[in-house]
Amino acid sequence: MGVEKHRVTILGAGLMGSAIARHLARCRHDVTIWNRSPGKLDPLVDAGAQRVAGLAEAIHASPSIIICLSDYDVARQLLAGSNFQGKTVINLMTGSPSAAEEFSTFVRKAQGAYLDDAIEAYPEGPATSSVHNHGRQMSTTRPWQGRSITWP
Repeated sequence: MGVEKHRVTILGAGLMGSAIARHLARCRHDVTIWNRSPGKLDPLVDAGAQRVAGLAEAIHASPSIIICLSDYDVARQLLAGSNFQGKTVINLMTGSPSAAEEFSTFVRKAQGAYLDDAIEAYPEGPATSSVHNHGRQMSTTRPWQGRSITWP
């Protein structure tokens, strides 16, 4: 039995976003990638990700959106006015619990489902990801919606 193919958008092509995009593309998932500095996307497109020019296009492309931006303020500024209806937004930014809760409210007001994630190792080696929804650890085996997953 083959692995189910998923569509996912990654916002941010820094170390973490790039590593996740490469991994998911290598696993043959449909990966859409957006970054404020488009030149960073070239190696990811070569690895199989699809580049989009605009943030709205990136959000529209997939039901799951992984946010790998520098901080919550940048994310709120960039995503102001976005509609996340039918989308699951997975946050990989770091900050305080109150900042994560405020961002959760921001996403829910934009009609999206929100998951808060923490990568517990550097992205180029084996890593564990723990996804939480309103303080409860979740369970599923999907590579971006899992309670605990190991990325080879």
